[in-house]
Amino acid sequence: MLKSIIIVVFSCIFLVKINSIGCKSVSYKTEGGLLVNIIDDCDPKDPTSCGEGKCCSKQTMMYIPEFFGPKPTYTISCQPLTSAGRTCLTDPISTEICPCAHGLTCSPGTVYPMGSCVKY
Repeated sequence: MLKSIIIVVFSCIFLVKINSIGCKSVSYKTEGGLLVNIIDDCDPKDPTSCGEGKCCSKQTMMYIPEFFGPKPTYTISCQPLTSAGRTCLTDPISTEICPCAHGLTCSPGTVYPMGSCVKY
C-alpha cells in the first residue's frame, strides 16, 4: 500500500512539473484496436508532415508493472532529425527513430539494424 502511495505522489509531482513548463496536451485515439498517444498531428509515412528538420516518429511504448493509467501501445510525435554521432537505424522503413539530418548518413554498427549518423 505504501509503495502505491509513493508512486502516485511522485507521478503527480512529475506531471505538475511537466505541465508547468508548457508540455503539450495528450490525446488518445484507437487505431486498429490499439490505444495510441497522439502528441503531434503528423503521419509517420509522410516525411514532410512535421516540416523541415523534423520527422514524424512512431515510438513503441513499454511499461513497468506498477504503472497506472492509460497504456498506449505507441506514441506519435514530431522529432528532430538525428544529428552526428547519435543512434540511427539502417532500415529506411523504420519510424521509431528519425533519419539522419541533411549531410549525414547512417553508418552500420556492430548490431543490426543500429548505426550512428556520420558525415558522408
